Amino acid sequence: MKTTTRLALASICLASPVGAFANCLGAYSSYSSGGIFAEQALSNHPECFGGGATTSQALVSATAARQSSAISDALARRWTAPGAPSLAATGGARGMAAGDGAQPFNLWGNSSDEDTEQRYGNLSGNTTKNDFDIQNHILGADYGLASPSLVFGLSLGIDRGDISGINTAPGEEENELTSHGYMVAPYLGWQLNDELSLDASIGFGQGELHASDSSNQDVDRWYTGVNLNYQRWLGSWQLAARAGYLHAEEDYDDLKLHGDTEEQLGLTELQDSDATNELDRIQLGGQVGYWWNGWMPYAGLKYMDDVHRSTTQNFAPSDPIGKEAWVWTLGVNFYSLAYGITGGLAYEQEEGRSHQNLNSWVANLSLRF
Repeated sequence: MKTTTRLALASICLASPVGAFANCLGAYSSYSSGGIFAEQALSNHPECFGGGATTSQALVSATAARQSSAISDALARRWTAPGAPSLAATGGARGMAAGDGAQPFNLWGNSSDEDTEQRYGNLSGNTTKNDFDIQNHILGADYGLASPSLVFGLSLGIDRGDISGINTAPGEEENELTSHGYMVAPYLGWQLNDELSLDASIGFGQGELHASDSSNQDVDRWYTGVNLNYQRWLGSWQLAARAGYLHAEEDYDDLKLHGDTEEQLGLTELQDSDATNELDRIQLGGQVGYWWNGWMPYAGLKYMDDVHRSTTQNFAPSDPIGKEAWVWTLGVNFYSLAYGITGGLAYEQEEGRSHQNLNSWVANLSLRF
């Protein structure tokens, strides 16, 4: 009887407007029926599932990739190449290199607000529209070991996202979901010489994808990232570059149904909706900044290639958003050298993916003591 009911619901979802099914109910009904019903559910409403190329790509980029980048940024600010401009201060000369003195401790924070829009044709012949607004707040602390060129640290990232998605078929209603989680990541930094530094981090955490009155899906996640940084000063101009690699994984449990969804489908868990998602990304970029009386505006450009992205989600459609992108950045950093404080604000815009636009604001603050 339950199977018959689910097939009937799925048929209605595919053959007519599904506005009557709010909070992902129609998508779960279709998926539970398997076959073409499940394929269309994932293509039309990927926001309702943790598996798949679209939802996973947006969440991993705003969490694991953001934390790896924030750690590398914090370590790059800790070290300063020779030739950096200096400032005269009461009591003696102070300059950017003053931050490379005897102070072994560094406390830093990074906050980002990442907006992602995805638009692509789905299997029902309409358009799937996904919007992600994900905030990630990261706090880190590190200490210079016996060797002044070696640093060990620990960071904690806490993220929360608002997600909406809709299939443009007539009568459809928008699904609204939330995501939240955390990531703990120890890291190591090594200054190779005056201009080159290397950092590596590995993070572990958990999260949840939650559809109000419909479902929740738990996820275990981890990543590892390695970055090679270059920095050089030419008078008041700073040249910087970075080459990086990231591997990230998410392991989603089966969807747990509740509320109206459990009542109408007669299910407490959506079988075979678990998924393991993987992402391997390489990046190469550079930036140019100009030092002016304690402030440094800068512009940067970065190339990213998701060389591998996969999911074990059953019936998941092929990747519709593309794997290569360019990211340009405009920002400004400030330095209060007498107090060991640095900070900054930047805007980033991603270009070049087939059916995705992404922009973000990123703020950082560091205290050396």
